[in-house]
Amino acid sequence: MADNFRTLEEEEEYHTITAMRFKTEDDGFKFYNRYVKEKGFSVRKNFARRDPVTADVVFRQYTCSREGYWKDIYMDTTNISREPRALTRCGCNARFEIRLDKKKGDWTVVKYVAKHNHNLAKPDEVAFLRSHRNISDAQKAIVMELRDVGLRQNQVMEVMERRHGGFESTSFMSRDLYNYFNRMKKKQILGGDADHVIKYMQARQKDDMEYFFEYETDEAGRLKRLFWEAELDSKASQSVPFTSNEASLIEKDAACLFTPSIFKKVKIEISKSIDWEVIDYIDEDTVHRYVICLKDNPDKVKILNCNYEDSILKTLSCPCRKLECESLPCHHIFAVLFHLKLDAIPKFCVERRWTVQAKNVFPSDRYGEAYTWSDQMERYRRLRSFGSEVLLKCSMSKECTLKVMEMLEQLDIETEGCEQKDIVLTLRGHVVAQSLRTDIASRDLVHDPMEIVPKGAPTKRLRGFMEKRVRRCGYCRQAGHTIRCCPIYLRKVEDV
Repeated sequence: MADNFRTLEEEEEYHTITAMRFKTEDDGFKFYNRYVKEKGFSVRKNFARRDPVTADVVFRQYTCSREGYWKDIYMDTTNISREPRALTRCGCNARFEIRLDKKKGDWTVVKYVAKHNHNLAKPDEVAFLRSHRNISDAQKAIVMELRDVGLRQNQVMEVMERRHGGFESTSFMSRDLYNYFNRMKKKQILGGDADHVIKYMQARQKDDMEYFFEYETDEAGRLKRLFWEAELDSKASQSVPFTSNEASLIEKDAACLFTPSIFKKVKIEISKSIDWEVIDYIDEDTVHRYVICLKDNPDKVKILNCNYEDSILKTLSCPCRKLECESLPCHHIFAVLFHLKLDAIPKFCVERRWTVQAKNVFPSDRYGEAYTWSDQMERYRRLRSFGSEVLLKCSMSKECTLKVMEMLEQLDIETEGCEQKDIVLTLRGHVVAQSLRTDIASRDLVHDPMEIVPKGAPTKRLRGFMEKRVRRCGYCRQAGHTIRCCPIYLRKVEDV
């Protein structure tokens, strides 16, 4: 009889709760979770019954998180190497059950048990209970914005704690924040990283006449290679290919003049020119000719024609026609340039498209930044900026504070139907500006490359420093002895 005794306040509370009705199952859970937070325990969704025809939930049972006991298989520590987790279940019978009333279309309370067989959590301990640790959509938008501006995760957590007035009012812990950022990163990248990059570059190419990229896929449609001119442009403009201190002035000039990939080809021609030398010079009225030959083979001769204007070299042609075909000077031309002791490569030997300044004639129309905010986040930021100023003014007066709270509560009820259940995660942070455009021609979906495990990646679980490593016999692979005292090995030796 003592166990069933309830005080007058508990009896009144029991009748108040059992008489409640909810529009949806989720409303019932929110009410019970708010209620148990004040009491000092956590909720778990324990059991549900579905309609056999529609498969919709028609009955839901919520219990204390300490309801029930561990199964016997989890209590057996024979084959467990790690220390088991602390026991959290003690058979608590507190519960809250609701059922769908099909005639009225709402949910009614069918059972409510308030008594616990354990101590309840203190007010400063409730924040660590599982059902009260949840990052709301508004909080997700804020933490994503803070992370995007460069704050670390521990700094984001400190900002959120100060914003809510302490960790007990934040509704989540640092571990929950770490897990959320990790899930966000995986969902943004998994299965669509390569396709997002291709779409981004397609949009850039449509808006910028100088933008160029190419990619290659395998038989399964996975990305194999990607050529991105913007990355190469950055390397070419911010660095110069290496040349030794003993390099000629022409080679150093070529390093500053040509792109890195073209300079490699030019450097090969410069190195080949060392094997050639000028053996004769023929001066005619309109044309000047230089006769060159291989140092090791004087019979191999080339004759190059050149023109001068006011003692300035204007043209230089070689029978190999490399300059005309590939727009690159050959090693025969470099042999003549070294003979003339020039400090730089003449302009007629340089094709502008092979130089780092090739694109300066085209005005770039690239976006100032690659990422932008979604429309939903832009609206949220405007509301927050204006609302923070208004709320600060209202907080000066108690009457204004109560008035604003009533208005916000009413607005929250009115906008419940507008809440999107499946909010795209990327809309809470930065999104690729070109990914939302519809004027890009559709192509086949490009899948992410195959994951390649590094050669030195560990395949076994890393052991702790204090964790003992069991020595095994090199012959029978049993623990507890070595091959020197292995009974099986010793018997084999004796038999031999």
